[in-house]
Amino acid sequence: GHRGCAFERRHKSTWPLALYQSGMSMKTSVVITIFRCFSDQAPARFDFSDGFTSFIGVNNSGKSTILRFFYEFRTLFYLLGSGNSRTSDRLYDSFTKFSVPAHDLTSIFHNGNNRPIEVALSFSSVTEVGGPFDLELKLRIEHGEIPETRTVELFCFPILKRSGQPIRSALEMYEVELAMFVEWLDSLANTLYIGPFRNAINLGENASYFDLQTGQAFIASWRRWKTGGSKADNNSTRRLTDDIRDLFGFADLEINASEDNTTLQCFVNGQSYLLNELGAGLAEFVIVLANAATRTPAYILIDEPELHLHPALQLKFLTTLGRYARNGVLFSTHSIGLARTSSERIYALHLDAVRGYSIVEPYEKAPTLSEMLGELSYSGLHEQGFEQLLLVEGPTEVKTMLQLLRKYGKDLSTVLVPLGGGSLIRPNV
Repeated sequence: GHRGCAFERRHKSTWPLALYQSGMSMKTSVVITIFRCFSDQAPARFDFSDGFTSFIGVNNSGKSTILRFFYEFRTLFYLLGSGNSRTSDRLYDSFTKFSVPAHDLTSIFHNGNNRPIEVALSFSSVTEVGGPFDLELKLRIEHGEIPETRTVELFCFPILKRSGQPIRSALEMYEVELAMFVEWLDSLANTLYIGPFRNAINLGENASYFDLQTGQAFIASWRRWKTGGSKADNNSTRRLTDDIRDLFGFADLEINASEDNTTLQCFVNGQSYLLNELGAGLAEFVIVLANAATRTPAYILIDEPELHLHPALQLKFLTTLGRYARNGVLFSTHSIGLARTSSERIYALHLDAVRGYSIVEPYEKAPTLSEMLGELSYSGLHEQGFEQLLLVEGPTEVKTMLQLLRKYGKDLSTVLVPLGGGSLIRPNV
């Protein structure tokens, strides 16, 4: 352990700097087993990194479960990351006790058996200075009952591997690898989870909804963010107001807390309105973007970003939200169109009701793909104000063309449909 610490002191200041200056390519993946609806017969496997990752499927197929995994386990990610000053010594041959924000801890385990939850976090990177390397953190999560209090605690038994072999010493890996891996764990600990119900006003005086501050507590915070002594918060509310003004096409917009901190008073194009007079869509923009802007998380996790929004605003909302996430956005949705127009990675989920577990597959490989495509009716879009479809190559082109269409005032009448890029545009497809 002392030799490992000395090794870290020698290289900590030089290797990461050289790494970031040289550039890198990175791939991260997750495998989740025995967690809620994901059994050992069909673990949840998916990749994600910077940008947008979406999960589509019908109700009760497991989309929200994946987002809740990152929300419920982020305390563990923090303890395994920089929350532990001796990470390299604790990632093997030890255990970590942690807690999750769940009412019933036993509910997080798969209901088909009581075996431990298993999680594999894989991190692969290629750098000019360090060469290719891959790390895997395997976690076995158990629960144990304490007789004196009848409470349940969770214990994590981690094993750190490189190229499939357990690492037994900090000297067996380069400091740059450990630094990057710990940084990734820290990013998993720094998330903002946004549940499927979002309202700025009607949840009580001090209510919060998962990570969102809501109700009158949110109104009081808005006053503090806008008029308090923090210039960073002042600037965040100004940028947020500008974003909402542009998204809704207002000529001008001002958002203030009411005198009694019970609602927001908005001035739109010179007219005064209370927030509830402007509709649920604008209220959702305010509460979600304000919470994101003042926290600047590494990843934003959001359930059904299309809620309360006209289809023309859904992509705008999602891409604007992505500006407040340092690394990326993971979202669940019922809208195939929204997933295809925004995401670098799309996963389809469906529940095997007979076997009692959910299945996660890449969108283009899903056996029920035709059924999901049938749920998206392009004919209904005409009634919502769209006049034409514009086919583009892939998700990157969608974002570029959206800006061009917005410049010419065509974004509210045109549906952008990506053809799948390299994942679907191939001679054998």
